[in-house]
Amino acid sequence: MARWKASSKRVHELKGLMHSFKDVKLEGTPFVPITLMTDSLRHVLRVWRDQAVQSQERRIRLAKAEKERDALLLRDTFDHWRSRYRENQLAPIVCLSSYAATKLIGRKKK
Repeated sequence: MARWKASSKRVHELKGLMHSFKDVKLEGTPFVPITLMTDSLRHVLRVWRDQAVQSQERRIRLAKAEKERDALLLRDTFDHWRSRYRENQLAPIVCLSSYAATKLIGRKKK
C-alpha cells in the first residue's frame, strides 16, 4: 500500500511538473523580451527534466539493488538450510557407524 501511495504521489508531482511546463511555455509577458524569457525558461525546464530523469534512474537502481539483495539473502538462507538438512539426514548414519565401530573395537578376542 505504501508503494502505491508513493507511486501515486510521484505521478501527481510529474503531472504538476508537466502542467507547469505547459504554463511556462505558453506564458509570455510584454515586459521581458521573448528571447530572454525563452532562454531562461528552457534552462529551468531542462533542469526540471534532468532532475526527473535522475530521480527515475535512482529509483530503478535502488529497485534492482533491492532485488539482488533479496536474491542473495534467499540463496544464503537456502544454502544454510540445505547444509543443516544434510547434517540432520546424515547424523543417523554417522551414529550407527560409530556405534558399530565401538562394538567391534570393544570385542574381546578369544
